[in-house]
Amino acid sequence: MSAAISTSPARVPPRNRWLKRLLLAGVGGLLLLLALRLAWGGRADARLAARLDALRAEGFPVSEADFALPAVHDDDNAAPLLNKAATDLVTGRSPLDIYAAGDHPAVRRRVPDLVAALLCDNAAVLDQVAAARSRPRADWGVVLTRPYINTAVPHLAGQRTLARLVYLDGVVALEGGDATRAARRLNDLLMIAARLRDGQQVLITSLVAGAVDGLAGALAVRWLCDGPVELDDATRAEFERAVASLLDEGPVRAADRRSFDVERLFISDALEMARYSPLALTAFTLPMPPPSPPRRLAGWALEPMYKLDAQRQMLRMQRYADTADTQTMTAARELVSPLPDLATDLERFSRMLAYLVSPPFDNVVRAQHLAHARRRCTAVALAARLYRADHGDWPADQAALVPAYLPRVLEDPFAAPGTPLVYERTAGGVRISVPAEEVRTAEVTYECPDSQQDQPLHQNLEDAIRAHLRGE
Repeated sequence: MSAAISTSPARVPPRNRWLKRLLLAGVGGLLLLLALRLAWGGRADARLAARLDALRAEGFPVSEADFALPAVHDDDNAAPLLNKAATDLVTGRSPLDIYAAGDHPAVRRRVPDLVAALLCDNAAVLDQVAAARSRPRADWGVVLTRPYINTAVPHLAGQRTLARLVYLDGVVALEGGDATRAARRLNDLLMIAARLRDGQQVLITSLVAGAVDGLAGALAVRWLCDGPVELDDATRAEFERAVASLLDEGPVRAADRRSFDVERLFISDALEMARYSPLALTAFTLPMPPPSPPRRLAGWALEPMYKLDAQRQMLRMQRYADTADTQTMTAARELVSPLPDLATDLERFSRMLAYLVSPPFDNVVRAQHLAHARRRCTAVALAARLYRADHGDWPADQAALVPAYLPRVLEDPFAAPGTPLVYERTAGGVRISVPAEEVRTAEVTYECPDSQQDQPLHQNLEDAIRAHLRGE
């Protein structure tokens, strides 16, 4: 007789039962995480799209196409002339260069032959700068290409050196009694700054333009102690043209705003890199090489976090751009919300775009308001010089310049609204300033400098001048 066949189910060992439960729990957990990631991603996509739509609705540029600029006709484009002038520029003859000759009165007095030779070598360069004044626009050929953070602006270095040459020629002209030529060089500096602000902008462009404005101010300061008391018609016309240019703050503010608008493209760069891997944010190269599967998975998982941070940073960039229209630094600070606290590792990780890509721009906003302060001080200095030419003495205060020389009393952008620039009569003339505690850097002071005294020279330049004077 055969044995009876058992029909009872086989018992599953306890170990296998727990493995199945763990497997099911793991699959359920992964599905839950996937559902959370998809919901998180949908929310992030919706918020980022809403932010971009709001920016477009208000007329702000968002995509690369939005930053396209109208073409500039060749007859109106000053950039080719200024670029050629910078390329042809002869920077100096040993032991002299443009910077040393412009910054040190001792150099100009002790080796005037070298200064004259330097300016003679660059006579054609200065003529090209003068010719550029008749061209009201500039297209520097700056192209926004990815990665946007690496956008090339090769013209800036040459224009900075060119501005120093123009400043040197203005100083030498004023010291030599050629007031008209000195006044023209002042307007040439303002023209270079204005053309730099034309065309495509990045933050460094507006900062360099502000530095060139500062050179124009440094030249204007010399009119507070050098040059004839009376001004001929040609010099007066140059002064009036300079004052009008300095008071027109519209192009300056537009360039400042545009430079912050471009920062939004840098945020889109960061988002594109984060798609490949969180580590890509430190590379700033596109296209990125193919990442390993784990890195790609990490980038996909964390992409909503970057998108949520990106929409916050775009709002922040909009507020920074709005500071270009504020009249005081106090109003700018109130407009810009402070960054979230990034004190802990978790906060730094969850705000990685803010931490790595979008640092605080408070110093940039301060520098832009400082440029306004310098331009206003320069305008007051020139207006006071015109007043002195007409009345034989300096004005008692800014109010004496209104309305014949200035349309209004110019205000201090670092003080409360309605606070005028500091204007004081001194033994040597006048002093126009913005207090250092407001600027948080060196005090902005426009007065007759103690420049007639020799300034210390660094040892190499001193030795070279001595060798030149000995005929070596």
